[in-house]
Amino acid sequence: MSEPDTSRALDRGVLLLTLLVAIAVGLFLFTRSVALREHRMEIRLAGIWYNTGERQIGAGAIDEAIDSFRRAIANDRQNRKYAFALADALAAGNHDQEAEQTVLRLHELDPANAEINLDLARLAAKRGDFPEALHSYENAIYGHWTGTGIDERQREVRVELVRFLLANQQRDRALSELLILNSDLPEAVTSHVEAGDLFLQAGDPQHGLQNFREAIKLDPHNPPALSGAGEASFQLGDYSAAERDLEASRDLGPLPSPAQQTLSLAQMVLSADPLARGIGAKERQQRLMAGYQQAFQRMQDCLTRPSIQMDAPDMHALATEAATTRAGIQGKRIRYDPDLLRYGLDLIYRMETTTNIHCGEPMGMDEALLLIASKRDGRQ
Repeated sequence: MSEPDTSRALDRGVLLLTLLVAIAVGLFLFTRSVALREHRMEIRLAGIWYNTGERQIGAGAIDEAIDSFRRAIANDRQNRKYAFALADALAAGNHDQEAEQTVLRLHELDPANAEINLDLARLAAKRGDFPEALHSYENAIYGHWTGTGIDERQREVRVELVRFLLANQQRDRALSELLILNSDLPEAVTSHVEAGDLFLQAGDPQHGLQNFREAIKLDPHNPPALSGAGEASFQLGDYSAAERDLEASRDLGPLPSPAQQTLSLAQMVLSADPLARGIGAKERQQRLMAGYQQAFQRMQDCLTRPSIQMDAPDMHALATEAATTRAGIQGKRIRYDPDLLRYGLDLIYRMETTTNIHCGEPMGMDEALLLIASKRDGRQ
C-alpha cells in the first residue's frame, strides 16, 4: 500500500475511533442522565410517601403510615429520617420487636446518636427492661445531638427519665436527676412548675416549693404555680401558707379535685388546732375536747365491728384509758396545764393511729386531727 493510502486508512481509523468514543460518551451521559432523573424521581417519591405517612400518623392511621414509611425507605434507603419515622410508627402500632430491629440497625451505624438511644430507651421501657432503658436514657442524654435547641431537648429527655424512674418507684434516683435538672432550668413558668410537680412526686416538697415560688415571681397569677405552692406548703406542714396559695389559685378558676381536698384539709387543721397561735385558753380547751370526741367516736365505731371486738386488745385498752381521762380533758385545769394539753394531743394521736391499724386510713376531720397531733409531737 502506498503512503497516501496508508495515511487515508489511518485517518479513517482515527475518525471511526473518535466517532465510537463520541457515541460511547453520549450513551454514558444519556444513561447517567436517565439514572439521575430516575434517582431524583425516587427521592421525590420517597418525600411524598414520607409526608403522606406523617399526615396518616396525625390522623391516627398507624398501619397506613407504616406502609407509607416503608415505601419512602424503599425509594430512599439512605435517609435515616424515614427509618426513624418507621420505627416510631411501628412502636405506636405495638410492633415493638420490628421497631427495635429497625432502631438497632441505625444504632450499629451511629451508636453515639442521642435520638437513636432515646428510641431504644423508650422501647426498653415499654417492654419493662429497666436496666436497659436506664442505660439507653443515659446514653441519649450524654450522646451526640444534632440540629438546634440541643439544651432544651436534653432537658426534655432528662424529664422523661425522671418520670420513668418515678413510675418504677426509683425515687432516690429520680431525685438525683431532678437536682441536676434544677441546676440549669430556664427562667420560664412552665419549666419551674414542671420541676415543682416532679419534686413533689419524688418526695422533696422543699425543692418543689422553691420552684413554685420562682414560677409565681414570673407570673403571680398562674393557677398551677399557686396550687403547686399550696400543695408543697401543705406537705411541709405550713397550713396557713397552703390555705393562702390554694385560695389564690381558686380565685383564678376552679381547683382540681385533689387541690380542693388539700385546701379543705388545711382549713380543717387550722380551725381545729388547739395549739394555734392567737387563740385563748378557752378556745384551746374547746378544740382539744372536740378533737378528743371526734377521735374517741371513730375508735368506738371501729370497736363495734365484729372482727374487732374479739381481736384488738390494744384498742380496748386505749378506749379504757381515754374514757378514764375524759374528765381531766374536760376540766378547767387544762387551760393552765401545758402538760395536760400535750397529753390530750398525744391521746388523740394514739386513738387515730390505732384506729387506722384496725379500720383503715382516716378521712376528713380525723385526718386533720392526725396531722395536728403528729406535727405538734414532732412525728411529721
